[in-house]
Amino acid sequence: MDGNSAEAERWLSIAEKLLVARDLHGTRTFAIRARESAPILADQILAVTDTLLTAQSNPHDWYGILQLVPLTQSMEVVASQYRKLALLLNPGRNRLSFADQAFRFVSEAWNVLSNPSKKAIYDNELRFLQFGQVSQLDQQQQPIFSHSSYRKRRLCSCSRLLRRRKPNRCSCKLHRKKRRRKLLNSFSREEALEVLIEMGMVL
Repeated sequence: MDGNSAEAERWLSIAEKLLVARDLHGTRTFAIRARESAPILADQILAVTDTLLTAQSNPHDWYGILQLVPLTQSMEVVASQYRKLALLLNPGRNRLSFADQAFRFVSEAWNVLSNPSKKAIYDNELRFLQFGQVSQLDQQQQPIFSHSSYRKRRLCSCSRLLRRRKPNRCSCKLHRKKRRRKLLNSFSREEALEVLIEMGMVL
């Protein structure tokens, strides 16, 4: 049992270092490995990574951010999932890197999905994007976000982030690789080797 706990602590330590470098996929991999022995901290880490990965792909995917099936109609389910994530990401309890950012995404999602009128507009936006259909009544209502801004946010913003001097926020493959290489210098040789093996970079 002590051996399992020690190994879980080592995995969590690696996960936290990867999270600082915003290597979300690597962080998630090691948090899952430690989940059985250290479920509380592992769940906090996974809440951060899963929220940010969803927002990274589409910052207006409110159902995905709350880890819900699109167009979920049960407010009890929506509220239950929000409370669960809010407890895991609350900055007063979760001191992990980017936990506050993930908490803001979850709060924004709840702000939309807990409001019946906002949710109705958003649901019809989703139906339009998915099926090209929207009711005549809801066509008259103002959308939460425009399709042009939606497409713009989904594009890789590497060049824009570099102009703002924020390369650490870019999620493109090149910058993830550079950040990972820089991060490995802070690991011990054994930790670095384990990360490389886990990421499939060492045969």
